[in-house]
Amino acid sequence: MFGYFLKRLFSSIPLLIGITFISFILINLAPGSPLNEWADPSLSIEDTQKIKTNLGLNDPVVVQYGRWLKNALKGDLGRSYSYSKPVTAMLKERMPATLLLSISSLILILGITLPLGLISGAKKDSFFDNFVLIFSFIGLSIPTFWLGLMLILGFSLKLNILPTSGFIDPQLSEASLWIQLIDISKHLALPLLTIVIGGLASLTRYHRFGIIKILSQDYILAAKARGISKTKLLFIHAFKNASIPIITILGLSLPGLIGGSFIIEYIFSWPGMGQLGIASIFSRDYPVIMGSIVFSSILIILGNLFADIAYTYADPRIRLK
Repeated sequence: MFGYFLKRLFSSIPLLIGITFISFILINLAPGSPLNEWADPSLSIEDTQKIKTNLGLNDPVVVQYGRWLKNALKGDLGRSYSYSKPVTAMLKERMPATLLLSISSLILILGITLPLGLISGAKKDSFFDNFVLIFSFIGLSIPTFWLGLMLILGFSLKLNILPTSGFIDPQLSEASLWIQLIDISKHLALPLLTIVIGGLASLTRYHRFGIIKILSQDYILAAKARGISKTKLLFIHAFKNASIPIITILGLSLPGLIGGSFIIEYIFSWPGMGQLGIASIFSRDYPVIMGSIVFSSILIILGNLFADIAYTYADPRIRLK
């Protein structure tokens, strides 16, 4: 298992380099320039060219990428054009808020999806199953940004029971830890609810279909004929086999969950990596954009790797080579 893990990691290095190279080219081909943020009528053309030279923006794109890659391999992702801070330090600052949002949403999604899909699949065509299906289709059809705005309108502006944005009330900086945790939970509620509704809609549907398919297999019918209880069939035989599609989807969804939804963090002004990524795109802050891409790419690779490893526990017939 450990050898397979290392083999996959080393084989992913060329893939990661390819992703960063293509991303770097596309970023530089996009309209606009980092200097647009510092536009000043008093700057002469010579001063503007000096700034571009100092930033290395006058060099060919391939040369710029080579310089960035060389520093990145040393652990240096550069400095932000907008904030003049190391990109690595900025990502670390945003990490706690993103991890809080993503881990909380992952726990809630799994905690609700697995039993919901199991019961819905076991009671196919029942009232409960139809209700779950309707909820799933509605959840899939609602745009995330619209749902977030509607939650702000309802819970914050109309009912005034939850804050609209932010991480914690600045006035509580000197309050006790318990009061701060309560306030953070209030700020977390709406972005968390937005993510959970979208995640539940897709995963519950997949899990339900997986349970229905497994329950129609010959070995399940044979187990029923031998008198094995329905509860044992569901939780021991069907549940484990039906979890493989969920593992696949979670592996692909890991970057979005850990990296945080860019749109959701931006809507709720949640101080995570998603909000930082959106702001860096608007300001053409190339080093921060590349840092976010590297982080997301690594998560995609690790997510797929962990999904492959999880397959062996869900189905012992699967062997990693």
